[in-house]
Amino acid sequence: MLDQELFGDELEPQSYGLDSNFAANAGPVLLKPHGSLNWYDASQIQKVAAEKRITIFPNKSDGKSIEAFLPPRAIKSNSGRRYTPLIIPPTYLKDFQRPIFRRLWNRCTDALSTPRKLIFLGYSLPVADLHAQFILRCGFHNQLEGRLMKTGNRYEATGPAKVIIVNPDQDAARRIETAAGPNIKCRWVPKRIEDWLDTSVA
Repeated sequence: MLDQELFGDELEPQSYGLDSNFAANAGPVLLKPHGSLNWYDASQIQKVAAEKRITIFPNKSDGKSIEAFLPPRAIKSNSGRRYTPLIIPPTYLKDFQRPIFRRLWNRCTDALSTPRKLIFLGYSLPVADLHAQFILRCGFHNQLEGRLMKTGNRYEATGPAKVIIVNPDQDAARRIETAAGPNIKCRWVPKRIEDWLDTSVA
């Protein structure tokens, strides 16, 4: 639903930050480090009409390209055929053998390293998701110290982001605050997302 609202029928690889020129993207980018319900191995959905899908991550090295259903294509086909979406659950041990996920997690670290404002909407930062905790810590650290260059040097730091955590669960908020560290100030809003949006719009 979010994909469709953001991009409509203009969905393309850069919509998900999967293009090679991520830093130059204009407009919104939807990063999905755990995969998506509309992403599939290309080999699995070959029988779906070409106009209802798009290649979002061509992979010439092993031939396992990733395609997305164009909205509003449903997960279940009219004939009842079901497809298995490309998802990595937030567990202790993640499988990062697929290049698409290595790129996505790097993109997430880059995005967390330079924002002026960072809003967590209902995100719990699961205790089991050690990798998510790691990239959050990397991103917050880079805000203060600068992103790493390939040479080992660092870009100029953009400074701490304004962090807002919208979640009635205080434990979840504290986990995010812990990942941010003592030098990043976080404001906890103990509300449901819809209630916070109502007061924000008002």
